[in-house]
Amino acid sequence: MKNFKILLLSLCVLLLTTTAYANGDGSNQNIHTITIEGSSNLIVEPDTVSINIGISTVSGNAKVAQENNAKVVSSIYTNLLALGLVKENIETANYSFTPTYDNENNKINGYAVNNTITITTTNLSLIGTIIDTSLKAGANQVNAITFSRKNVASLKQEALRQAVADAKNKATAIAKELNVAIVNVISVNEQNVSVYSNRLNSYAVKSAELGTTISAANVDVNASVNIVFEIN
Repeated sequence: MKNFKILLLSLCVLLLTTTAYANGDGSNQNIHTITIEGSSNLIVEPDTVSINIGISTVSGNAKVAQENNAKVVSSIYTNLLALGLVKENIETANYSFTPTYDNENNKINGYAVNNTITITTTNLSLIGTIIDTSLKAGANQVNAITFSRKNVASLKQEALRQAVADAKNKATAIAKELNVAIVNVISVNEQNVSVYSNRLNSYAVKSAELGTTISAANVDVNASVNIVFEIN
């Protein structure tokens, strides 16, 4: 406990500053201040998930490669709509058509079509079903599963409130140890407010791997503020 008090007092000495502020009559007034950083971390459950599905087809014939890919994508759309999803929540994220080459003579030996679609839903219980349905329809890759929250504005505000409260608590503890009083707030600066949507890494999936179960990952909301307090 004694070592903790010594460490705390040393920290306080570093934080204490004397600053000159101009009065209304133009004269300067020296005041004592401490500068504190407050932080917060909210961990909340997601209410939205986005699933990125990949469809890759290869053929020696360019047209066949494209047609086969289009058939799989069409089948995926049809089966996902049957689950109750709407077209607006099924979007093409990326599409590429590239030749493949023979490594020995560097000649074109076929064509590869890669199509990725993103499915978004607020029904988190459908995650496994969406993946399995897509695989049964011919998809061969799950590129990413991203969890997020819609009401991020209110979450950011709450994170800021908690960061300010954290700074006030720290300032109160330091002032008490130094036998001084906090008399005013000189300045408040928002350092950071961020939302981290957890994303599962991409992985290749074999069509036989059905019965998928995915647990929702929480969303992190972080905030930090810098507050200068006047002490007496």
